[in-house]
Amino acid sequence: MLTKAKRHKLSFPILMISSLLFSGHGYAKDEDKDWQINLLSEYFLQGDYGVTYDAVIGGELVYFFSHKQAWHHFFKSGYRRNTEQNGAALNLYNIDIGSKFDITTLWERNLFIEYSVGAVYSDEKFSTQLIDRKATSRFSDWNFQSAVGIGMDFNEQFSSKIYVNQIGATATSIGVSFSVIF
Repeated sequence: MLTKAKRHKLSFPILMISSLLFSGHGYAKDEDKDWQINLLSEYFLQGDYGVTYDAVIGGELVYFFSHKQAWHHFFKSGYRRNTEQNGAALNLYNIDIGSKFDITTLWERNLFIEYSVGAVYSDEKFSTQLIDRKATSRFSDWNFQSAVGIGMDFNEQFSSKIYVNQIGATATSIGVSFSVIF
């Protein structure tokens, strides 16, 4: 349950993210591509989620708003859902801000590092079949999340990365992402 104090603590980061996005200081050129769609899969290595769930799959929508700087800043929002588990469902909704930095060129392709920090809303549902009825429990919570990864741009439109994601003290996961830039 989200208390008034927790909502107040979350309002400041959301306000800061909004002010960065809409402040008018973006450096995007007309020929730069600002949007990216990430299709991703994560495997839980440790933490509470790793006990109940093996992996999650999902997607993210990313908006880049500074192309002329060395660090290409972005804002992203996404959704992840657990792979099939009997009687357990996990939905994760995230909103992050981060940066991408092109390290070098390898085999005529850009090699980059990326980091992001933000908030994640988790919604868990458990159900068990009893003799006379089905018992269901639901838990939801806000948490902080951070991720760091390394990847490669295959061309101007497609890229891929591997990353490590930390969701508060609840989970650590490793993932792979395939991206389309437009």
